[in-house]
Amino acid sequence: MAGEVLNMKILTLNKYRCKLKHLRFKTATKPYSKRWQQPKQTVMQKIIFIGILTLLVQFGYSQEKIESNPTEKNMKKTSILGLRTTIYKVSDIEKARDWYAKAFETKAYFDEPYYVGFNIGGYELGLQPEEGAKGEKIESVVSYWGVEKIQEVYDRLISLGATENEKPYNTGGEMMTATLKDPFGNVIGLIYNPYFKLKE
Repeated sequence: MAGEVLNMKILTLNKYRCKLKHLRFKTATKPYSKRWQQPKQTVMQKIIFIGILTLLVQFGYSQEKIESNPTEKNMKKTSILGLRTTIYKVSDIEKARDWYAKAFETKAYFDEPYYVGFNIGGYELGLQPEEGAKGEKIESVVSYWGVEKIQEVYDRLISLGATENEKPYNTGGEMMTATLKDPFGNVIGLIYNPYFKLKE
């Protein structure tokens, strides 16, 4: 839209420039004594008119630049803020708290009977008590926790009581993934991904 307006303004400016050239040519062909007989007011009006047209064109160009290249300040923020928490349902929250503290080598920052939370590299791992009938858990969504030495971490979790689900394997390039099941039936994903870097 801004581009069309700018083009119209440029065409208008060119039109008046052509008229001005025509007037200059007619003036140049008149005898020298008649060239300066035009009223000063008419000359000033032409100068002001050309100045206004120039400003309009410049304003249109700047508006187009702003609309075609929006800054981060003017862009709308997305409503999704990013990954915050992965929650695992457990049958015994106290045993699960102790197991995850050893598995992830950190203490819970929040510890209550209804919820336990761990801060894992800036992301939250949460534990909640299971409610209702306990059945086999479906592997619909898997959270993958970043590691540097995937085989080493995988073996350590197995030694702590996790069970094998998918052994570490290369998914392509240098990327590797693996999954295990904790003692409460939840699937834990591990990933080595040198291509993904967190923004600082």
